[in-house]
Order: sequence, then C-alpha cells, then structure tokens
Amino acid sequence: MAAIESIPLEVLFEITAPLSTVETLALRMCSRTLNNKLEEIHLEKLFHTRTYLRTVVDLDALLCLTRNDTARPRLKHLILDNTPPFIIPGELPEKLIDLQNNSVNPWKNLFDSDFPDMCAQERNAHVSSIKENVDLALLTSALNCLPNLEIIEIQNSGASALPAKLILSHYPDLSVNEQPIKDAFLEFWHAFPRDQYFPKDNTLFDNIMFGLKFARNNLKQIRFHENCHSAHTRISLKWFNKTRWQFNRLQPVLKNLKILDLNISSRTHFGNILRSGNKKYHIPTSQRALIQFVETVTPQVEELSIIADGIDTVQKVGDFWKGAYSKYAPNIFLTNMDKLSCLKKLTLCNHAFHEAELRNLLLAHKDTLRQLFLTNCIYFSNPQIWSSMFRLLESDLSLEKLEYEATGFPQVSTIVAQWREWYHLEKFVPWFRVYGDVRKDNHWCEVLPKEMMKLKGAGGLWRFKFKDAMQIVRLLERDIRNSMDSMANIPEGYDSPGTELYGSTDVDRGIGINIELRYNYLKVTPAIIQRTMLSVNLK
Repeated sequence: MAAIESIPLEVLFEITAPLSTVETLALRMCSRTLNNKLEEIHLEKLFHTRTYLRTVVDLDALLCLTRNDTARPRLKHLILDNTPPFIIPGELPEKLIDLQNNSVNPWKNLFDSDFPDMCAQERNAHVSSIKENVDLALLTSALNCLPNLEIIEIQNSGASALPAKLILSHYPDLSVNEQPIKDAFLEFWHAFPRDQYFPKDNTLFDNIMFGLKFARNNLKQIRFHENCHSAHTRISLKWFNKTRWQFNRLQPVLKNLKILDLNISSRTHFGNILRSGNKKYHIPTSQRALIQFVETVTPQVEELSIIADGIDTVQKVGDFWKGAYSKYAPNIFLTNMDKLSCLKKLTLCNHAFHEAELRNLLLAHKDTLRQLFLTNCIYFSNPQIWSSMFRLLESDLSLEKLEYEATGFPQVSTIVAQWREWYHLEKFVPWFRVYGDVRKDNHWCEVLPKEMMKLKGAGGLWRFKFKDAMQIVRLLERDIRNSMDSMANIPEGYDSPGTELYGSTDVDRGIGINIELRYNYLKVTPAIIQRTMLSVNLK
C-alpha cells in the first residue's frame, strides 16, 4: 500500500483514468492518503457526464444538481434521453391475451387493481406538464446554471435500456419490487411502441435551443446519438424557418461550437415561390434557414453532420418541384454553404443534390476539409455517375478519409395508385472508401466491405490503390451509362435479387436485414463487382 501511496499524483491520474466511478471509489476507500489524492478525480468521474430523461422528475433532479457547488462546475457532458418511462394501459389486457392457452401474462397478477389507474394518472400528468412546458422551464433553468457545460447529447435509448429503478422513481405511490415494474413496462412498450412517445409538437431539440438563449455557458458540441432514428428525436425543417429571427440570440452561446449534428426530418416545408421571367423557382425558406443557422450561429464548426430520414420524390411532394430538381426534392441546399472556414469533417446522409453543388461545396473547403462521409446520397440527374467526384481526391482535395455508401434502403419512395408506397433504387456503385491521402503510397481503398470480399483467384484481396479502385469504378459505371434504365421495376416477391424491393415493413425499413441481403437488392450486386475486379487482373 505504501508503494501505491508514493506514486506521483500525475501518474496516479493516468492509472485511474480507465477505471469506472465505482472502482475509483473503492480505491479511495483503501487508505486515507489515497482518499485525499483521488478525491478530485473521483468527483470529476462522478459529475462529468450525467444522463437525464425528458421528464419533470428527472429534469427537477438535474436542476437540484446544478445548485450543488461541488457538482455544478464539473458537469461538462449532459445526455438528454427522449425515452419516456411511463406506461399507457389502454387496451393492453385484451392485446396480450394468449389465444392458445386463453390466459393473461403472469406479470399482471403482481399488481393490484389500482395499477392501471395509477399508470394512466402518472402518464396523463406527464403529458399535461409537457404541453404546459414545465419540462422546458426546468431545462432552461438548469442550462442557465451550468457554466462549464461543453457537450449536449440527445439520445433515444429505448425501453430495454432504462433501469428498473429509474422507471420506479416515476411511480412514487407504487410499492412493488423493481423487476415486476420493469417486466410490465416492457410488455406495454412491445404492445404499443408508437403510443409511448411524447407529442411531436415540442421536441427535445426545440427545448434545448430555447434554453440556450438564456444560458451563459460555452458549448463545444451538440450531438445526436446513433440511436436517434425516430421522428420524435429529429429536428423539423420548420424549426429553422420559424426561429431564424432568433439566431442572433443563440450566436453568443454557439459561436465556438466545434461539433454539430443535425438529425432533420425530411417532410418538406415549402416557402417562397420566386419568378424570374418565364421561369418559376421554388426556394423553400426552411432549407435556406438551415444553412443560415449553420453559417451565422456556428461559423467555427469543424465537424458538421446533417442526417435526414429519407428522400422525397416529386410525385410525393408535388409537381411544382419538377424541372430544376428532376425526380427528387432537396432536404438542404449546398450552394450557399461555403462560409465554414474551419470545416474539417462533413457527413451527409439521405440527401439529393446536383453534382455541381457537391463539387463546389468541396472545392470551397478544400483547404480545411479532411474527412467526408456520404451515406445514401443521390444526384438529381441520371445516370448516377460518382467517379468524377472521386477523382477530386487526386486533383484538388486533400482528404484523409472518404466513406461513400449507398447500400441502405429504401433510398427514395413514391406514392402510386391506391395510396400504396413503393420503394425503388437507383443503379450506381454502392460502396467506395478511401483511407489516407491518395497522393501518398500509404493509402488504400475499398470497393466492397471486407466481410463480402470472397474472390476466387484473387487471394482474398480487398484493399486496392486508388488507381486500381478507380479502374473498377469506371468499368462499373460504363455499364450504368449503357443501361439508362436506372429506375428499378418492382414486381412482388424476392425471386430476382437486384430489381425488387417490396415486401414487409421490416424489409422496407431494412430492420434486421444483414448487409449481404441489402446488396442483393441493388442493381450493382457484389457478384458484378467481384467479376469486374477479376476482369482487371488485380493481384
């Protein structure tokens, strides 16, 4: 013990850095000397990152924490979870009856007859508080009391991730053990997954932005966790249009923001219709306001991520999009986003744009941009030829990493007769990744994921130099050019992979589908790519 106690404080900090809060506390309890030495690092671990639900109970606990002089200056990473811990009784007993055994789930016997009424009462009180902006008032007060807050993260952990103790804390009058309430909670979630969420009129992002208007902290990151895929956690484009006159109030708090994630909803909100001569141009003010928000409020951003939940077609959003935008409606306009002087990493997901827009955006930031991620993005014009954009890495850009992927489905959707929604895919190269500067020898490229590289006669080769990878891409795109029929005909069933994409909800959304099955529904399949790789004699 004496040897451990004699370790210098700086070295002791490095040793205890990987330890959890509980492990650090256990180490403190070994001796009085270690207790004194590790007190500061233990408090940092304890209060540096905190997670709270969007409920009055949890946000009130956050506000109480901000009044603690020990915790307030140490809280730097605030995680706000949008998962509601309340139960909606509804018609659950009838829904959960086992028709074969004609019996009800056994968890119901653990509660008295007042349990459904208590659930309804607590949930209704919570919904009323949300509509009356009680949670907004608590969050605003808490953000105003966190001077050293650097990171705000929005997540949607889901029902299974919520601890039973946390769920039980929202039912103060319920005297049961933790496990039965957890079982009941999961049963309700599985029966009514959509009904559990909060009203979408006032999202968590709206509340955060409102609270930051009155805050005195200096934020560096606003992030969305990767599990934020539902509409209840996304930002409506209407928000940018509705609050653009308040951007100047957010600028003092967000002017030094380095990382910004925007998970937006692609339900298009149309604005001004401008006419120039005989031509009519539609410029939605919401898309324009989004770019204005990024450029004026966060001019020093270094990592920008704009992720939409899908791409609309002109048949779905209205015929007046036809002409300038062909089949797809834009979620954002890249033409005006050229004033981010510090941009190093750009992520775009589920966006449609002109090739010239993307090219001009990349060239405008070529001095600073080092990482580019494009996921399920598409050009307005056909055929989908991306090799010209890839060649910018060799001529103009100095990227350290490029990740281009178009394997997710559905790509776009179109409503046809009888109000049925059919999904279709464009035909294009589905995967291209570059790691390292292509002008240097230590770079390498991928044209398929490593797990799908099953080449006979190629020695399992899956990494290529940029020149060889571009040769494969050009051969694939030559066939795409020759086949101008880039829109897939969609018969029912799954008998001819590469053309069909219609079926169950799970298949449409890509839920539980492995990557090989996703590739099978692309017109440029792994087999085609592998044959092309072998045809160029890569060894």
